[in-house]
Amino acid sequence: MVSKSKILGQSSIVFVTIGTTEFSFNRLLQSVDNVLQKYNQQKYYLIAQVGNSNYNFHYPNTQVFKFLSPNQLNSFFKKAEKIITHAGYGTLFKIEQTTQVYPLIVSRNYQKKEHVDDHQVHFAKYLKYKLLPHNRRLFVVTNQDITKPLRIYLTLNANKKKRNFRLFKYAMLNKTNELLLHKIKKVIDD
Repeated sequence: MVSKSKILGQSSIVFVTIGTTEFSFNRLLQSVDNVLQKYNQQKYYLIAQVGNSNYNFHYPNTQVFKFLSPNQLNSFFKKAEKIITHAGYGTLFKIEQTTQVYPLIVSRNYQKKEHVDDHQVHFAKYLKYKLLPHNRRLFVVTNQDITKPLRIYLTLNANKKKRNFRLFKYAMLNKTNELLLHKIKKVIDD
């Protein structure tokens, strides 16, 4: 299957969203910038929603937004061939509702002053080890270096076989759905 962007002669869109929290997430933005510069030779058009981060991109094909309206966010989710996101429950739920693109999920880290606590790390670990199939665990990044999973994610040919991102539907179809949903809520509330 050939992507829309290839048919139209356009670059594939990589959309990065880091949420709207008061904390920066420059670690993720810098990693995306570095990997795109080093490995992708301007193959992608990068759209980044950077919130309160102050990172300045060097990758030439980049459009930066501080914040996006829900309609703009949905539009970019639909257009993107690659989505890189923080491990925010609401963002992941919106991705699942809006697109079939399987995202790269990177949790914010309390020790790196990226959030008030490590709830995203705990949520991402729960996703990685309890909900996601084994072959998708690489694409949930908790405390390890972002570079390797990011490079692999961006160089994979997503068009060979479209993989649906159906995280929450999977949880609800599981025989122990009530327990899973309870655990998800507990991780979010903690």
